[in-house]
Amino acid sequence: MSRALKQKKVGLILAGGRSQRLFPLNYPKSLLKIRGQTLLDQAMVKLKGFEIRIVTTLWGAREIRKAYQGKELPKFIIEPESRNTGPAIGFAIKKIKKLSPKFIAIVSADHFSVSNLKGYSKLFHRMEAQCQLHPKDLVIVGSKARPRNSSEGSSFGWIIPTSKSNPSRVREFIEKPEKHVLRRLRRQSGLINSGIFCGSFEAFEQAYADHFPMAVEGSVKKYAKLPELSFDIAILEKYSAVRVIRSSLDWSDLGTWTVLMRFLPPLSISGDSKSNYFWQSPYEAQIESCILGLENICILKSGKRLLIAHKNAFSNIRSLASRMEKKN
Repeated sequence: MSRALKQKKVGLILAGGRSQRLFPLNYPKSLLKIRGQTLLDQAMVKLKGFEIRIVTTLWGAREIRKAYQGKELPKFIIEPESRNTGPAIGFAIKKIKKLSPKFIAIVSADHFSVSNLKGYSKLFHRMEAQCQLHPKDLVIVGSKARPRNSSEGSSFGWIIPTSKSNPSRVREFIEKPEKHVLRRLRRQSGLINSGIFCGSFEAFEQAYADHFPMAVEGSVKKYAKLPELSFDIAILEKYSAVRVIRSSLDWSDLGTWTVLMRFLPPLSISGDSKSNYFWQSPYEAQIESCILGLENICILKSGKRLLIAHKNAFSNIRSLASRMEKKN
């Protein structure tokens, strides 16, 4: 057995996502169920062979346990509150130190994998091998950019490798570039950040010590004062030893209802138009819906929240959700 397969491996699942862009969703995004599987189910399959920890808030853990109704789950690492992925990963690194892990893999339960999940085992094996060769480096996954006429790339973080070799060192990170920048990024063989990170425990510990020490040194009380930074901004953009592996595995971050509706088939709806869409949370009693005399209307229901909107109006949903949360 190779040395890489002997070392203790811990997998962290980031499952604290609660997106305002997916209002009226009233439970963690990780519980979205697509084709019979939740996003959390997929994340656990990806990390098969790892000792898994689910990183989320107390609210998230309660909702996950309730949804799984007594089924066996990995242990939780409970964030004091949601502060974005930079603080969350730092907090988790501090908590798992007692496990004496040698290799750490981090995935997001916000992403839906379109590709066969079996491909992730081979991907993590490649990443682990890189971490064995370069124990001080962090290794990330970059996905090939979408077609040239697509502007969806402006909603993601981008990675510019130093060369076309695979893997390659990283030259630059660009967070959510403007649309006019996308053409240049594609010319530079830019990759979309897939949100999968790996490295030795020592590499993660050193990266946080150098660039975000308060996330691993502070008390629980101080956690609420940490800046809400993504892992990319807090660590990856500053750490000098980062490598990227190109992957053809297809995924979606399901960041908006416009994207999500491509994967969630509509429930039965009565009416005089086939252009309308109805979705309701699968964790509650289902209701009947009917739309008459209207086209391109969406009805979205989750718990006590109900949204009725035109399919072209979702760009305003974030500000609406923010106003409603402040009101409540």
